[in-house]
Formats: sequence, C-alpha cells, structure tokens
Amino acid sequence: MHGHRPRLSSGLRGLVRLAFLESLATSLVPDLLRGSHQASPGTRVQLSQEPAHDILADLESGTVGVAVTSAPPDGPWG
Repeated sequence: MHGHRPRLSSGLRGLVRLAFLESLATSLVPDLLRGSHQASPGTRVQLSQEPAHDILADLESGTVGVAVTSAPPDGPWG
C-alpha cells in the first residue's frame, strides 16, 4: 500500500488545522508554515494557539489534525 500514499510534493489541496503552544508561535511555527507552503502550496492551514491541555483534547477529538507541543516539565509542576 505504501506506493499509493500521496506525497506532499504531489500538489495536495485542502485544509489542515494546526494547534500549537504560544511559546512556539514565533520560532517553530513560521518555519513549519513556510515548509508546508513550499511543499504543497494548495493546502491552507488554520492556526490555533492554545494551552497544552487544550491542544491534546482537540487532537484527540479531531478538532485539529496536527499539533505542536512539548513535554511537560519535570517536577511537581509538570
């Protein structure tokens, strides 16, 4: 089946919902968007900046299709 998987360079179109942490808004997310646009310019990305617990809930419910978060810190606050 792996031969039938579409590649990003195949000109995919549609909407991708991306949730991410506020701390990544000016570092990682712009690079992801740039790379996504270069690989598949017909794809639109809907952005949602959220706290980590909302990101995980939205990913599990299918509200978003892609999530960028980080591991919780060690210790009692993690």
